[in-house]
Amino acid sequence: MTRISLSRIWLGAVAATLLGSIAGCGEDIGLPPPTFENVVDTSTFYALSGTAVSDPSAMDVVRGVLVRLDLGDSFDFAFELDATAGGLLLTASMLGNRTEAGIVPQSVPFDSVLTAPEEGYVIDSVVPIKVGDVFVVRSRFTQDGCQVAAQLPRYGKFEVLAIDSQARTVDFKQLLNGNCGYRDLEPGLPVN
Repeated sequence: MTRISLSRIWLGAVAATLLGSIAGCGEDIGLPPPTFENVVDTSTFYALSGTAVSDPSAMDVVRGVLVRLDLGDSFDFAFELDATAGGLLLTASMLGNRTEAGIVPQSVPFDSVLTAPEEGYVIDSVVPIKVGDVFVVRSRFTQDGCQVAAQLPRYGKFEVLAIDSQARTVDFKQLLNGNCGYRDLEPGLPVN
């Protein structure tokens, strides 16, 4: 009698586990509905060297703001200007923050980039830029502002509008998706 009871309990536990596994297949991680609309904007970055400390040289894609590196390490990439190499993007990892923030150069126009890629991000190398270049950025993975337990990145796309070697600045057109885990890079509320 004890053998039968234990067998039935064991079979019941196995069946419940299998049913739970099957029910979980295909479910996403439960992203909350998006709350931030994607909007195209412009910004001006100052080179890391040869400019005032008070001038922002980096972008915090998570918060969607330009930042000064002397005020903290919450950023995803920064801008530098080199006399021989020209404009350069440096990921946070290149500047000492070990993160998964990365950059993917694009070979299509800004308006044609509709979704951030899942892979291929440059994390630990310098990315040279020139006027007209388009690139996608993935932020560091964080739970900040997310309504889920997972650490998720934010995404954005940028186009280099101008590089001024005298003022040591770069002007970007940008679209940042402030919604945790959403990769859509079109104006409006994202779907994916």
